[in-house]
Amino acid sequence: MAGVTSGIEPIFDVKYVRRSESLSESVFDVEHPLIAEYKKLTESRSEDPLPRYFITAHEISPEKRVLMQAALQKHIDQAISSTINLPKDTSLETVERIYRMAWEQGLKGVTVYREGSREGILLTEKQAKRQAVKIVPAKVTPRPATLNGITAREGTPFGTAFVTINYANGNPREPFEVFVRLGKAGSDLEADAEAIGRLLSLILRLPSPMTREERLREVIDQLEHIGGSRFSGFGSERVRSMPDGIARVLSRFLKTVTGKDGTAPKASLEHYTVAGKTGTAQVPGGPSGYVPHQYISSFVGFFPADDPAICISILLEEPDTKKGYYGGQTAAPYFKAIAEEVANYLKIKPDRDDPLAGTMVATTNNIPANAVAVRNP
Repeated sequence: MAGVTSGIEPIFDVKYVRRSESLSESVFDVEHPLIAEYKKLTESRSEDPLPRYFITAHEISPEKRVLMQAALQKHIDQAISSTINLPKDTSLETVERIYRMAWEQGLKGVTVYREGSREGILLTEKQAKRQAVKIVPAKVTPRPATLNGITAREGTPFGTAFVTINYANGNPREPFEVFVRLGKAGSDLEADAEAIGRLLSLILRLPSPMTREERLREVIDQLEHIGGSRFSGFGSERVRSMPDGIARVLSRFLKTVTGKDGTAPKASLEHYTVAGKTGTAQVPGGPSGYVPHQYISSFVGFFPADDPAICISILLEEPDTKKGYYGGQTAAPYFKAIAEEVANYLKIKPDRDDPLAGTMVATTNNIPANAVAVRNP
């Protein structure tokens, strides 16, 4: 940091790139002060060659470095160690030979650093230019004017949370944003819930090598099982905190909408692109306003998605909760069975020749009026 050394190390390089999180700049160029002073005194240009007595670490053989330390440590009472800098293409056998020679010479300590073995820590100017990557500023993906999604309710120690998950391109596998409502407007609790939703949305909208579905799974791993001073529910239904409740909703979303047992494979047709919308609601009534464990599930789908020929609406009263209660789990299979029969009977022209492999576009737009309603017997 101060540009001085009390050790016996040779100059790493005439000019090199260094990384340090403790300084104001995380990555910066370093030129040895003696070389800078020499250029100033001789009025040399940056491209002018330096005299041979400016020798860098990579120009000294590692064996000579070992012998140099062995000679110097004879005059040192306490510990001594030095770092032998090696080029990036150094072989494993060379490193082994250095350590064996150091042991044979009785060195008290030695370190071997192969250039590039720790990314971005210390690089020669040549290697830094070779690894230079153009940094493109990350931009938050703009929000489309219209998005489809679901809203789920979840009990928490502080009341009922309403979590909305909207997805991009009509594809449940691309969660785009999350809204969380809990508590009264203007309360600290509502502010915390909104903050979590905003941060989740930011994570989903920033560029990343991970898919949005993968990012949501990572978020779930961080939020679930966070405990607080209070909890609600018991056993598998126990919710330990507001973040834990949000994680439960996100987990159910991935399981029931994007998983292999979710909406897409249960509503997909072999030769048609399906577009549709799931729905789930609790039966109203009871002291709390809803009857516990009683649901109404629905699925509205049409195909072919780009030029719909027919729309089918499925409504199930009190579905078999052993199979789940979301529309994608319970109503979508009825849609699939009926749609296959209807497509064959009406001889609807396929819009694709390959199986859908479980993919589905979920949307609520442009649903035709000629819907077939089926009621759960």
